[in-house]
Amino acid sequence: QRVSAALGLGAEGVSRLAQDLRVAAIPESSLISIELEDEDAQFAAGAVKTVSDFYLRPPAPQTKPLSEDERAEVEVYQKMLEAAREELTQMESESGLKGLAGERNSSDSRASELESEQASIERHVRDAETRLNLLERQAAELPSNVGPRAADRALAERLRALSYELQRQRNGLLTRYEASDPLVRELDLRLSATKEALDRSEVSGGSLAGAVSALHSEIDEQQLLAQADLSRWRTRERELGKAQDALSSKQSRLRRVADRRAELENTISTAEQRLEMLRGAGGIPAAPKLNISVIEPARALPIDRQKPLLYGFAALFALCAALIAALVRDESKKPVAYVADIAAATGAPVLCLAEETHSHVS
Repeated sequence: QRVSAALGLGAEGVSRLAQDLRVAAIPESSLISIELEDEDAQFAAGAVKTVSDFYLRPPAPQTKPLSEDERAEVEVYQKMLEAAREELTQMESESGLKGLAGERNSSDSRASELESEQASIERHVRDAETRLNLLERQAAELPSNVGPRAADRALAERLRALSYELQRQRNGLLTRYEASDPLVRELDLRLSATKEALDRSEVSGGSLAGAVSALHSEIDEQQLLAQADLSRWRTRERELGKAQDALSSKQSRLRRVADRRAELENTISTAEQRLEMLRGAGGIPAAPKLNISVIEPARALPIDRQKPLLYGFAALFALCAALIAALVRDESKKPVAYVADIAAATGAPVLCLAEETHSHVS
């Protein structure tokens, strides 16, 4: 019917073609034959070429109705798409989640600041602990009471000798450490306390009782200050730990939100693609038809260097067909050759020869 419509034939033409037109594969080859026996050779040649054109023509998009399973699949993907879009819209509209990328950047920056602050607090804690330990050692080295003047003089000599020794040690440390190093500062505190005790003993007329008592009081006061300073920095350290825990929890939540958002976007993309495939042109595309290329007699058939054996057999077949046709043809008629390169589903080329006789075109 399609060939008849293309040739402008009526019901009679359809009947003629249905009876005489034959399209068949040649056994044990990659060839097909298109044959039509008719008294009108020109009509037969046109019909054969029209059939080849139908093979050559790109297949029109063909669809088939959706099955019950496919309609159910459409409903499932539609619900999946709507749910994912609704959840994504709700997620983006929530306060604190609108600028997800910016919030994650700010949380990372805050985490870096807290790490720097933690290092500073730890350094202050170590300094406070060192100062408190130095004061405790100085308090332990001072005498608890002062005896007679002879003992005072002996104690003064001890303090003076200790002062000289501390000064010598300090000079030695300065060759290896900075003046701000804890070891140097420890010696400075001990040296200052020793010199202050000596100075007070000289002011009080040689008696060290008041100087030692005042030194004890000062060390006790400094210990209280050092303990308060240490307690303050430890409190700050605990507060910093809580802030870091809260920030870590927030970062985990942001990561979960980002992962969920990526999952939703992937779900939306998958559902849209599947729905588009199911709904495209009213259904699922049908399998494409065989595509055949027709080459006019004047054009040369291209040689595929990767398939010389196939073309050799095709040429041999064409030669045999020409020899057979020469034996039976009418010399008053000129042969007309139609060469068709039929690209099958595997892409293999196929030759189709047409010879015009009195009443036969093949």
